[in-house]
Amino acid sequence: ERLRRGGYGAECGAVLREAVVALFERHENAPTASSSPYAVILSGGVDTSALVAALSELAMPAPAALVTVNINIESAEAERREGEGHALNASARDAAYAAAVARTYYPSVPHLVVAVQSRAALESACRDCVQHLRSFDGMAVRNAVVPYMAMRRVREEMPDVRTFLTGDGADELLGGYSFFWGYEGARFVEERAKMCREWTFSTVALARVLGCEALSPFLQKRFVDWALRQPKEACVGRCDLRIERDEPLRPGILTGKVCLRDAFPQTPGAWRRKEPIQMGSGSDCMERSDFWHDSQWRSERHFLSDCFVTGAGLSIPRTAPAGCQPLPFPCKECGYELPSQDTTYCRTCGAWPAQ
Repeated sequence: ERLRRGGYGAECGAVLREAVVALFERHENAPTASSSPYAVILSGGVDTSALVAALSELAMPAPAALVTVNINIESAEAERREGEGHALNASARDAAYAAAVARTYYPSVPHLVVAVQSRAALESACRDCVQHLRSFDGMAVRNAVVPYMAMRRVREEMPDVRTFLTGDGADELLGGYSFFWGYEGARFVEERAKMCREWTFSTVALARVLGCEALSPFLQKRFVDWALRQPKEACVGRCDLRIERDEPLRPGILTGKVCLRDAFPQTPGAWRRKEPIQMGSGSDCMERSDFWHDSQWRSERHFLSDCFVTGAGLSIPRTAPAGCQPLPFPCKECGYELPSQDTTYCRTCGAWPAQ
């Protein structure tokens, strides 16, 4: 088993390096050090740690910046004290891991930490995401608002940066989501292929809104083709992982993206336990009922629904214009269109199952 894991890891690393080179060589807006500076949205997780390690090892043009988001909004009282300054949210671990990655590979490159300490700032960014993505799904918005704020900050401070590199696609291709882990081998391959047929990435759409572009080496054809051929054992297994940066490894934890972890075992994020973007950044604060207790909104759902109706100008449930044909695959909860008859998750409202 150890030999098989090592083989999968070595192959994964080689293919990712090829994908990085292909992204730089073939894309029409290929990032370069001078004419087309780029930034990396760095969470410090397995994916972006591997990406930054590959960029460094290949001696690609260095990024103009690495950018990480940390959201620390404890209460309305903390918001009123904003002028006094705040520490970073320690329970949102992206900032600590990302700082370690930045120090390891690009110590001379600016590492921007977008410290969000105002509820109004978070709400405003969420409104933008709801409007542009036409979605009031809490999970989708909590995840999308993080790269949106990262890209917006870089664009404000470094307007020449028009390209962002991300880790998009690694979770889908390499069994990063926990609901994959219980599938038997054939079912794992089938469900992964289905997910990848319908995948979309909010970072791509939000980058366009900001006048820039988001790219990922994991979405390069070479990497996608390779990953879709890999069996479950290459992606899912038990590893020694840690949660906090300074704690010992915990043995035998079931996890995904094993081959990517083994490909770049020396990175600070290689043996970090999987955390969704919303947890690593701190945007999961919007799920808590106390976050809204002194607000005009009762809950995250209430707030996002209001953004959808008042900001995006849409109705809940969907109201079909007079004379229009019914949608072929409407969501049973919100009435908005689903991609196919096999789609189980609604990207508009978050319903599952949606049909």
